[in-house]
Amino acid sequence: MSNLLSQNELARRLADANGLSYETAKKFIDLFFSIVKRELKRSETFYIANFGTFKRVWIEESEGINPATGDKITIPAHYRVKFSPSAMVALRINRPFAHLKAKRLPDSPAPVADTQEVDMEEESVPQEEPVTEEKRGLGKIILGILLGLLALILLLLLLIKGCSGKKEKSPEKTTPVYQEQEKLPEPEPIAEPEQAPAPEEPEPVIEPVPEPVPEPAVAPAPEKKPDTRYTVPAGSNYHTIAEQQYGVRHLWPCIYNANKEKMPHPDLVPEGAEIKLPHIDSVLADRELIQNAMLEAFNGYYRQIDTKADVSETAELRRLAAGVIASAEMLYPGFIDSNGQLPSEYTAYAKQIIQRYYPDYKTKEYIIKK
Repeated sequence: MSNLLSQNELARRLADANGLSYETAKKFIDLFFSIVKRELKRSETFYIANFGTFKRVWIEESEGINPATGDKITIPAHYRVKFSPSAMVALRINRPFAHLKAKRLPDSPAPVADTQEVDMEEESVPQEEPVTEEKRGLGKIILGILLGLLALILLLLLLIKGCSGKKEKSPEKTTPVYQEQEKLPEPEPIAEPEQAPAPEEPEPVIEPVPEPVPEPAVAPAPEKKPDTRYTVPAGSNYHTIAEQQYGVRHLWPCIYNANKEKMPHPDLVPEGAEIKLPHIDSVLADRELIQNAMLEAFNGYYRQIDTKADVSETAELRRLAAGVIASAEMLYPGFIDSNGQLPSEYTAYAKQIIQRYYPDYKTKEYIIKK
């Protein structure tokens, strides 16, 4: 079966899947490919957000074979269009195979040096004699007898060593030798002085024992409420989930930070995945938690930039990373100045985003004002 899909067949499938007429679907397909051709003539790459990148690749002149005649032909130099799907599209394509696990293949046999055929009937490989249950039982009995003899020998050695140790420890009888010491002169008796009458002791004064002062009660620290489990519905991402659960879409980095070990990309949230929703009392009470989550989301985008070679994809990741800094600055004015380790190009980009899209952000109720 051929894998070739013509534009007419693609238009028919598009019409059937969306309830359109064939003429409307055909116009859309023709217009789409005409736009791709026009943009590839202008530049080497053409990027469509959340879909993929079309790239114009130059192929040098090479030799080939005519499939109809089998004759050698010269293929002239030409351009070839290469398409690379975006991360989101690749995830949707690979989703049906996400449950599959890698399986280790057996090691390949060593190459044969001599390529001559070998007569298998003449060179027979000796086969090992199978081990029967009787032989296994006999082996266990012999092993048990050997272990018993070994234990008996060790016991006899311990008894002999114990008896010899007792005899060596018996002390020999010796007669004590005393040395004569010089006699010291006896001291003269000293007359004891007359004892004065003891003064009368005053009666003890009993002071009242103060009552113990009760220690002030220390209020126990409030227990942190556990995270809740949440199943991602179709067509959702961290932004829409944050707006639905917290009422503020700018808090989406908190959800990403709680699930970054399993899903390191800030924009890829598989449909049907079970994620953790951290408990947030308020933007003011959870200030440290939210600011740390903002920095982690920025680092998540920043790490993805190094893995992308396409210029358009890296530009989009830079915009998203700067958007995280802009959200943090809107929630907590002064966030950029207090985090001087952030790259200056991203902080400048974040300020441009705020001025362009959120000029009145300081009038919002969730903004913390100094």
